[in-house]
Amino acid sequence: MSRNHWSSSRISLSNTDPIYDSLFISDLHLCEERPQTLALFQQFLDTTARQCRRLYILGDLFEYWVGDDMATVMHRQVASWIHDLTDQGVSVFFMHGNRDFLVGDQFSRLCGWTLLSDPHILRWQGENLLLTHGDQLCIDDVDYMKFRRFSRSRFRISVFLHLPRTFRRWVGKRLRRASMKRNTEIMDVNRDETLKLFGQHHVRWMIHGHTHRPASHEDTVEDMTVTRHVLADWGHSGEVLALGNTGFERIALPAPQKKAPTRRGHHS
Repeated sequence: MSRNHWSSSRISLSNTDPIYDSLFISDLHLCEERPQTLALFQQFLDTTARQCRRLYILGDLFEYWVGDDMATVMHRQVASWIHDLTDQGVSVFFMHGNRDFLVGDQFSRLCGWTLLSDPHILRWQGENLLLTHGDQLCIDDVDYMKFRRFSRSRFRISVFLHLPRTFRRWVGKRLRRASMKRNTEIMDVNRDETLKLFGQHHVRWMIHGHTHRPASHEDTVEDMTVTRHVLADWGHSGEVLALGNTGFERIALPAPQKKAPTRRGHHS
């Protein structure tokens, strides 16, 4: 795989914050049919997320996305919650996943977040740290990789977003039904592809989601110990990867004590 395939953007982090510099989450798969996950996300934004300087959402925040112009009341409500967090001084960054890669500038303005390329390089304590959604590492899933190459074409995306809303809504529902079946069939990352990415970008740490296999894995690349942190998917409970002055830690989020909120935000 050529280096251009893994072109990245870069940002530097400060590590002087007394609580958390950065929090990382992915794979919430928010939708109307999962009210407890919606409530959990709102609870997280109102509590834990306010203890950090930066929040990174590494894809699949939503179950599916068929265009910014088709954002529902639920989507706008979520955008309002996120914008409220940015109003509190927390910088929020979003990376596309395989479910929501069509999220665009219009919805991003509602959220107040910054879109990131995949992969994305951070600088931490003099070392590089790489963020990616993770689906590009699952090269053993041949059918998915073919679909990914087909669906990420800028031309095809432009054509799809100009199709009638009724058709796009139908496609979204079809994709959701298919994705529910695939949840138990997601292949893990390919080790060789992962080590190649470590080597290409000379990073010690990698953070990704997609596989729904939360864990931390150590390996060796060119006599250097590297660590890959895999984010958890969310359901009735959730998990956050936190980065602070002492390094990484995982924070468990218990199920919310209240039902999914119905209030509407002011950023709609």
